[in-house]
Amino acid sequence: MLRSLHIENIALIEKLDVEFDDKFNIMTGETGAGKSIIIDALNFVLGERADKSLIKTGRDFAQVEAHFVFSDMHDWLRLFFESVNLDPEAEIVISRYMSLLGRNECKVNGKAITIGMLKGLTKHFVDVLGQHDHQILLDIKNHIKLLDKLNEEDIILLKSKIKNQLSAIHKIDLAIKELGGSDIERSREIEILRYQIKEIEQAEISEKDEADLLEKRQMFQHSQKISENLSQAYGSLKDDNFNILGQLKQAEKNLNSCSGLFSGADELASRLSNSRYELDDVAETISQVLQNLEYSENQLNNIEERLDMYNEFRRKYGKEVSNILTYLEEARQKLFLFENCDTRLKELASDKKVEIQKLFDFTSQLTITRKKISKDIKEKIECELKEVGMKHAEFDVVFKNLYTAEDIEKVCTEDGADDIEFMFSANLGEPVKSLSKIISGGEMSRFMLAFKCVVDVDSDKTFVFDEIDAGIGGDVANIIADKLSQISRHNQVLCVTHLAQIASHATRHFKIEKGERNGATYSQLTMLDDEARIYELARMIGSSGSEPALLHARQLLENARR
Repeated sequence: MLRSLHIENIALIEKLDVEFDDKFNIMTGETGAGKSIIIDALNFVLGERADKSLIKTGRDFAQVEAHFVFSDMHDWLRLFFESVNLDPEAEIVISRYMSLLGRNECKVNGKAITIGMLKGLTKHFVDVLGQHDHQILLDIKNHIKLLDKLNEEDIILLKSKIKNQLSAIHKIDLAIKELGGSDIERSREIEILRYQIKEIEQAEISEKDEADLLEKRQMFQHSQKISENLSQAYGSLKDDNFNILGQLKQAEKNLNSCSGLFSGADELASRLSNSRYELDDVAETISQVLQNLEYSENQLNNIEERLDMYNEFRRKYGKEVSNILTYLEEARQKLFLFENCDTRLKELASDKKVEIQKLFDFTSQLTITRKKISKDIKEKIECELKEVGMKHAEFDVVFKNLYTAEDIEKVCTEDGADDIEFMFSANLGEPVKSLSKIISGGEMSRFMLAFKCVVDVDSDKTFVFDEIDAGIGGDVANIIADKLSQISRHNQVLCVTHLAQIASHATRHFKIEKGERNGATYSQLTMLDDEARIYELARMIGSSGSEPALLHARQLLENARR
């Protein structure tokens, strides 16, 4: 149960400390007084999302602390304490702090934890039910989740098995895909690979070939400049007017004539001879280059076409020639694999058939389990609906399943293959129809209460009902009040209400009021004694202070106590 709540700087609340009864706690007040702020503060400390707008104007932080006491050391509580390295306790103090600077801090018994850990903990012992929860129930997509909560242990186990089967089938599908997929896909892939292999092989590409082509293109594109300079260079070496080589030959003869006449003459002649031969070779090479510079426009076009081919290959197969050649080798290996995979494909097909049958079996077991839950919930909810004055109400869970072993792979997800919807009828003789289409506001409040009594009843849980009485009144309000009172015999109940019939059943009644102080608006919470309760109930009836209203309020309290 929630023993106490400390709130600081939340919306209109500057500072508030409140202690709750372990049975039926009611909060009442005028519209806008701040009743919802208490619920917002509680949601905040329980781990719900919150933004800085929750912080009171003029303050730089907000803080809420909640003190919970448990009658038993539950397994989930023990596991939580183990996960944060704390000694297990039957009491926990949860605090949460948020500042304008972005600091967000959560602690349990002084130990810092994450928001995710906090929500994982508090879901076990607090259930906040507000008007928005009606929308959850009206959304068909949520029906299967709500149903699964009734037998989470078995459902989770079956979902885990289904998840493993889907994973196993996915791995087989990947293996088949690596072998080309279906026969049609593989045949198409083989044709593509053959074409690509042939195209690359016939091109006879290489890094050297491309480099030579680039060099030739550059030479052809600048042939005139190259020809002029090479001709001048050749002329400098062999032209009759200059003839460097002839002069070097004459110099060599002169040195040879001095052979033996001084030391080093032979060496100098030899060095000169080597230089002359080297320059002669250079001249011959220049001559050959000049001859090769003679080209046709067609030759340049052929070079450009081949270089374009290299660029196209890069676009298709890889950025570098080495990448293209690697692709070629991989394509050869893949082609060999595709052309010789019949045996492996048969093995994979056989394995997949076995895994799909397992998937179908587990999915069918999940459907059977859900149908058993549905039968049980149908009986219990209809019983609860009768208790809240809907004597002829009918409830059913309709399974719109069409899956078979042949199509289970296509329709199954990790949640199974069930397509369900909650159906409802409030009147005798009327067939059940979609809950989301026919239920009224007053019926919805009673249905939600009945549903919670079936799904979430727990003797060590705190139920928070935020204006569950919306859209109801009269005898229905008395019935809702009785039901909430029954729930509070085994669970703590916190309820925000506008109805005197419900408020009269409280074992502890709080009034929320809004006032002004020092030029600022604030909300305060007061626990009412018996006399103050009578006046508050009279106000809620609509004739505050009048003797008939006060008499009516006293009668409501007396009836509730009986």
